[in-house]
Amino acid sequence: MPNTITTTLLNQFCSRDLTAVTIHTENNTTLVLASVYMPSDGETPTRELAELVQHCETQDWELIIAADCNAHHPLWGSKDTNKRDITLATHAAANLIAGWHVSNEPSLADHRRVCFQIQHKQKDPDLYRNPRKTDISRYTNLLTKALSDGPVTDVTLSTNNIDLNVALLTKSMLNSYHSACPTSISKDPGKSSWWGPELERLRKGLRTLFNHAKNTRTTEAWDKYKIAQKHYKKRIRFRRTESWHNFCSNIDSTNQAARIKKILSKGNPNLLGTLKKADGTYTNNDKETCEILLETHFPGCLMTSGLDWSDEHHNTPTTLDWEIANKIVTADRMGVISETLLNYSHALAKQLHKSENDIWQSDLS
Repeated sequence: MPNTITTTLLNQFCSRDLTAVTIHTENNTTLVLASVYMPSDGETPTRELAELVQHCETQDWELIIAADCNAHHPLWGSKDTNKRDITLATHAAANLIAGWHVSNEPSLADHRRVCFQIQHKQKDPDLYRNPRKTDISRYTNLLTKALSDGPVTDVTLSTNNIDLNVALLTKSMLNSYHSACPTSISKDPGKSSWWGPELERLRKGLRTLFNHAKNTRTTEAWDKYKIAQKHYKKRIRFRRTESWHNFCSNIDSTNQAARIKKILSKGNPNLLGTLKKADGTYTNNDKETCEILLETHFPGCLMTSGLDWSDEHHNTPTTLDWEIANKIVTADRMGVISETLLNYSHALAKQLHKSENDIWQSDLS
């Protein structure tokens, strides 16, 4: 799923054989994408799938189901045919499906993949500015001109005058920065850093074995393909784990630790999904999920749509206030805080590596 599409995981319908997510289309309708596995000797449809379909009907959501339901047909290499659907969709959702076909690419499984595209308008890419590309000379000239032409008030201890000057300075700095630093669009990073010549060679060899087994249809050819397929999967998991280990081990400074934040910030923000309420039902949108979190972790809090600061009283700091602040915020204490934060970033990196390594180890087992 591209990062430009916002998805929400439907936790109440996810199980070993079913995964479901929601996306919002351009016409403000909700589309549910479900991937389901149906055992050949099990009931059709499964209980979880029936509950998902009923929930979509109740919420008036569109639904597309991509199923691995052990359907047999000569089109994808079976010797017989059984009556099982492999792609299901509601009427409106079916109009979004295009390019449905059975792929000839190796699927790393014992069957071929059914592929199709969903005609969904992606959101516009996020624009960003790289401070390193700022034209410093242009920024300085623009800021100097803005401050010289701006209605700067007298610098006094009046809270209102200080706020006005701060607002003017901030606005001038931002406008100058936006004019001196061009916007950029994040580019596709392409292949992952863990991908290398070895995996490329194994992938090509696996495809050759697959085509040979498909053409000859001999047991020996299929056995060679499955052995190569198993080895290919293991090498992919090993390379991913090795790359993540090297990345975490090389984090020795705050700048390098910031790379983790950059990676996580580019991911899909809606990773939490739906949450279970006290009455046993689940949340239907992000707003309800946030309200459940606030009520759980901050019981009795007041949730409002806006804040009114008109009655807030501002006290101008006195000389005594600054003396107290100077005693509290010292260079030694700031050094301790900086060292603590650095140690915390190292511990966080080690924990991230340990968690990732545990996941891959469980997959390898």
